[in-house]
Amino acid sequence: MAVIKISGLKKSYGKKEVLNIPDLQIRTNSISAFIGKNGAGKTTLMRILCGLQTPTEGSVQIESKMSALIETPALYKEMTAKENMMQQFRICGMEEEGRAEKLLQLVGLENTGFKRVKNFSLGMKQKLAIAMILVGNPKLIILDEPINGLDPQGINDLRDLIVKLNKEQNITFFISSHILDEMAKFCTDYIFIDEGRIIHIMTDEELKNQCEKYLHITVSNMEAFTKAAEENNWKYEVTGQDTAKLFEEVVITDFVNELSKYECQLMKCSNEEISLEDFYLNLVGGKA
Repeated sequence: MAVIKISGLKKSYGKKEVLNIPDLQIRTNSISAFIGKNGAGKTTLMRILCGLQTPTEGSVQIESKMSALIETPALYKEMTAKENMMQQFRICGMEEEGRAEKLLQLVGLENTGFKRVKNFSLGMKQKLAIAMILVGNPKLIILDEPINGLDPQGINDLRDLIVKLNKEQNITFFISSHILDEMAKFCTDYIFIDEGRIIHIMTDEELKNQCEKYLHITVSNMEAFTKAAEENNWKYEVTGQDTAKLFEEVVITDFVNELSKYECQLMKCSNEEISLEDFYLNLVGGKA
């Protein structure tokens, strides 16, 4: 079942087309990463989903109650976290009934007391912003670059919060980010966009299947190594003057002995795997 359904969507500014998405569906209860370089069309699509921009053609269908954080969170900096929450309930025309403190506890801000938001860290502000959009009981949350500028602890806290809300509250997330290795730690789906077009869609399981593990090696003689690889039918990729990726499961002692037959020494090796960033760069031809 899809929570977002996009059909025949196009967006142009004059003669310049910035989005062309014939069909896109976001799975209910997923944490979907929306990946693309600056100018690829990520924020434009998110603004269209939020009703902040109008498409030139096509339709967008949202199947559940939605909230979003696009660009900078709108917070009252001179107020405390609880005062911000109370104001949000008033804006939404909803009775608070003790929910403010429960939502602050849910996001980990229950002990901020009289501290004003202007003195919060960026990570705390992001948590408060999420608590405020939870006031409306959304089942879909759109986040545009939510971890930009956060320190490692802030990123970890926000990641844990998103996973918690997804699993415990059944909230679907649609998230754009440039920090791809972080997205790979918790997202369930990946949508890749380039020059306004969706170029690939995959689940986390499919990503893991395609992100091969390999042995990153440094050798004494690259010409001898490539000869050994060809004659042994090893799958490999030369990455430097004396470095290569070996996509084979090998017993190191046997591997070293085989190289020695070609007068080549193994100088260094480490187990690695292709990252989400590597996968994305391969898709777009190395254009970061």
